[in-house]
Amino acid sequence: MRRYTIRIGLVCGVMLAGCATTTEPPGLPPTDIHELLSVDRAFSEASAQHGFATALDQYLVEDAVRLPQDAPPVFGRPNIVNTMQSSSQEFTVTWEPEAGQVAESGDLGWTWGRYLAVKRANGEPVSRGKYLNVWERQPDGSWRVKIDAGNQTPMPR
Repeated sequence: MRRYTIRIGLVCGVMLAGCATTTEPPGLPPTDIHELLSVDRAFSEASAQHGFATALDQYLVEDAVRLPQDAPPVFGRPNIVNTMQSSSQEFTVTWEPEAGQVAESGDLGWTWGRYLAVKRANGEPVSRGKYLNVWERQPDGSWRVKIDAGNQTPMPR
C-alpha cells in the first residue's frame, strides 16, 4: 500500500509540476468585429491627416507584407514605408472598411473595403479599388496590419 501511495504521490507531483511550468498568463479578451472596423477607420483617418506612408509606419507590424497590384510583394515595414513615401506626398489615400472578421482566438482578423486616392493639389481622383488587410493583435491589445493587399478598379470616364 505504501508503494502505491508513493507512486500516486509521484505522479501527482509530476502532473502539478508540469501544470505549473506550462501555465500561461490569461489571454486578451476577444475583440468584437466593430472594434477592428473602428481601428481600420482610424488607420484611414491617419492616412488622410498625415499621409499614407506615415499611417503605414504607425499601423504595420515590423514584418508586414504589402501586395500591390501588378508589382512584386514588398516585405517589412521600413521597405513598405519607403516605397510609399513619394506617392504619399502627391496623393491622399483614404478607405472605408465594408466588412471583416475576427478569429475566435482574438489574435487575428481581416477587413476589406474600398479605397480612393486623390491628388493633394486639387482633390482630383486618380485611383480607386478594393483592399484587404490582415490584422494581428499585439500583446498590448492593439491591432496592427500584417498583410496589406489591394487591387485597382478602373476610374469612370
